[in-house]
Amino acid sequence: ITGNIWYSILMHFFNNAVAVVYLFYLHQQDKPMDMSDTSMFPIWTALIAIVVLILLLRLLYKKHPPEMQKEIIDNHSDPFANRNVGHQQPHTL
Repeated sequence: ITGNIWYSILMHFFNNAVAVVYLFYLHQQDKPMDMSDTSMFPIWTALIAIVVLILLLRLLYKKHPPEMQKEIIDNHSDPFANRNVGHQQPHTL
């Protein structure tokens, strides 16, 4: 959308940072760090993630609003656009 790779890098960093903070929290609480057990995922973390995602998407939309796509007609991209199919021009010498 933006043509800028830094947004993807930032989101990847944010995703990893949330996972590290969550694992650190589990370690501090002496809870097991078994990520296959989804029952220990608190709902408040999901709510915070949704709010942050909405805020980031609004910021992205504000910085890079969607633009109307214009139809581009380029006859040069079609090699047969200027040919008269079935009608041959007489050759002159």
